Amino acid sequence: MFAGMGDVKHSDGYYELAEGWSVQVRDEHYEDANLIELSFPLTNRGDIVVFERTLPANLVEGTVMQFYITHATVEVQIDGQLIYEYGHQLYEEHRMLGYGFHFVDIPYGSAGKELRISLRVSENDAFSNIDVPIIDDGAHIMRNFMIERREAAAVILFLVIFGVVFVLATVFFNFEGSDFYRLLCLAFFSLSIGIWNLCNYDIIMLFTYNIRVKAIVEFSAIYGAPTFLFGYFYEEALKGGKLQKYAYYVLMVLQISFVAVTSVLQCFRIVHFPQMLKYNHMIMGMMALYLIVILARNGWKFKESHTVLMIGMLVMVLFAAGDIIRFNLQLYLGGFDGGHFINYTYVGIFIFVLTLIVDFIRRTGTNLYTTVRNETLEKMAYTDALTGLLNRRRCEEIYDEIDKNRSDYAVIALDLNDLKKVNDTLGHEAGDFYLREFSGVLTKAFAGCGDIIRTGGDEFLVVVKNPANVDVVAKIEEMNRLIAELNQCHANWNMSTAYGICYGSEKDIETIREADRVADARMYEKKHEMKGTVR
Repeated sequence: MFAGMGDVKHSDGYYELAEGWSVQVRDEHYEDANLIELSFPLTNRGDIVVFERTLPANLVEGTVMQFYITHATVEVQIDGQLIYEYGHQLYEEHRMLGYGFHFVDIPYGSAGKELRISLRVSENDAFSNIDVPIIDDGAHIMRNFMIERREAAAVILFLVIFGVVFVLATVFFNFEGSDFYRLLCLAFFSLSIGIWNLCNYDIIMLFTYNIRVKAIVEFSAIYGAPTFLFGYFYEEALKGGKLQKYAYYVLMVLQISFVAVTSVLQCFRIVHFPQMLKYNHMIMGMMALYLIVILARNGWKFKESHTVLMIGMLVMVLFAAGDIIRFNLQLYLGGFDGGHFINYTYVGIFIFVLTLIVDFIRRTGTNLYTTVRNETLEKMAYTDALTGLLNRRRCEEIYDEIDKNRSDYAVIALDLNDLKKVNDTLGHEAGDFYLREFSGVLTKAFAGCGDIIRTGGDEFLVVVKNPANVDVVAKIEEMNRLIAELNQCHANWNMSTAYGICYGSEKDIETIREADRVADARMYEKKHEMKGTVR
């Protein structure tokens, strides 16, 4: 064995065990190997990899060895004594072993002894080099680990927190329609990408050291993320022609089927997640190309609204394409350490998520403006400007709805007395106030009973829905009581109203318009009784 004189010692207790290794990969032997430079053909399931060397003679006691292993069982021995093992039962059960950091406590008195690490590969195309083990105090390892990843951690945690917050926001704030759908897709995409990078950068070690859980979560996140991104652009896809819509549905079905099939294969231990990664890359490539095309086409029509989104999409695609190319070059040309591939796609995705947020805010603002405008126009179309009650146009629609649904109803026709007298003696402003006060009386007296309508001038209607559940006579009495209170407050008023009632259940009443005519006739009879004259 080699003494490792080329070991890098940065501080007391910290060693990088890069040189002096004897490595055996299948039938190939590499003596005095430097792990930083060592590369060999991709390993496959069943391959045995053994690397051994002598521990430093000045090794500090109470330290921990950290090394990264991809898809392999692990045995660590010092002078032939087993001190650590991982994954043998999982291997026999054909389960995915995962990839990540292993932490091994170095026994006291190990300085200068022989270190042997044995691996049995569990997946095809697993790795083509070996990560350099380091030895240090456990607390120092974690501190240095987080310092090296602090910038990535900030961006990744933003993506995760943003995703969680807005998933909850869609639930608790009851977003509806396309706003709800888009925000949910945006939130889940951000959450998926954040979780993927949380695992890829091994920051998930803050929550669990289980590398198998880490691998399952990482693959689940990256395989599922395109579904939510593609879903966000659902409306854009449907704005195009038949070919554009057909391509969207085909790609979405392909993506969902991929996730479903891959999950089933993983659950039943037929094919593990890592073996399906190349197909994931193909589908993501097709989806990215499709989105770039439709955004570019829509951009010619909506340049101002799509420019930022298009830039964000292109930035993300460039970062992702760069990482995919780099990943496959390392995989097939050597120097590939499996799951220990550090990606920079998170930077492009972070920029793209920011553009999605801008796009969502713009869309939500536009939709809110449209909704408010439509509601305002509808209110203007169906509301009497003076009293705020429904107008004759809305009355006709209500009548049509009742006849169509064959609903039970009662119609109360009302005529406000003495409006002309108030106009002539007190002025038209006083007359308008007189009408508004009477409208307030009707609103209070018949609240929750149905629709209150001003049909014109001094004439009003109340359409009572489900009159079997309403004491109409009591409501009329309440109306008269409120009118009496108004007259007490206005000494120069003598407000009163004539009314007529007709129920839809009465004999010979086929439509609500017939009931309207009957109620109107009865109102005039009442008016005749009250004034002793016929209008």
